[in-house]
Amino acid sequence: MKGHFHGSHVFFIACLLSGFLLLSDSVAAEESVSIASDIWCPFICGDDQEIDGGLLVDVADEIFENVGMRLESPLIPLNRVMMLVSKSQVDGIYAPAITDQLMMSEVIVSSRACLYTHINDDWKLEGIESLSAVTVTVIDSYGYANGEFDQYLAQTKRQGSTAIDVRVGDTAGITNVNMLLAKRIKVLVEHESVMAYLMDQVAGNAWKKVRKAGCLKTPLPLNIGFGVNNPSAEKLVGIVNQGITQLKVSGRLDEIKARYGLGMNNKK
Repeated sequence: MKGHFHGSHVFFIACLLSGFLLLSDSVAAEESVSIASDIWCPFICGDDQEIDGGLLVDVADEIFENVGMRLESPLIPLNRVMMLVSKSQVDGIYAPAITDQLMMSEVIVSSRACLYTHINDDWKLEGIESLSAVTVTVIDSYGYANGEFDQYLAQTKRQGSTAIDVRVGDTAGITNVNMLLAKRIKVLVEHESVMAYLMDQVAGNAWKKVRKAGCLKTPLPLNIGFGVNNPSAEKLVGIVNQGITQLKVSGRLDEIKARYGLGMNNKK
């Protein structure tokens, strides 16, 4: 009869409303974490608009999804991310250089950096002292080995010397490669896996124009850093560390590495 509900119908609707409210509360209460960087594929991948994948991003996404947290990965130049993290406007950074401003997670993967010149150049790396003869191009706030080379960069930058050429911006990597191919820079410092990705983005014969002039002895450990001023930093590092352990034990970390051509055999 119109205008009347049976008791069972009322109970059913009440259950639906209750479930909807519970679901709404759950969605509203879902905790999020923001970890930012610029594009550094195959570790942090995307386009000039957004980050949409990469080894470190996929690892973080899986870790936080497993604990019911939503991951946000805004695309921001690395030197600016450091400033935002120090103000707790962003929680963390993918693959930051070691600094006391950050609380670091355990190492997810390691990557070796090398120095590249144009094929017609015969300069080669023969210890830190050999760097004084050239200008090396690097990206601001990037880490390369967390050793004497990074110390050299920091010291040279403080002195305002022209021995280093510091680039910034979301597209600094591909810009550097194009400038190297055009002989507009002398020595480019980049991680092997990243260089391989960047070279694939330019002309097919690009490798014929570039030579490897030496590599840094120590691979750079890649992890996630959270701002020490962030009250959630310790909790977030704990979640990431536990997640890394679980991904290693389950074999999922190797599967994600393989997805980006970073298998165990190439040691990137």
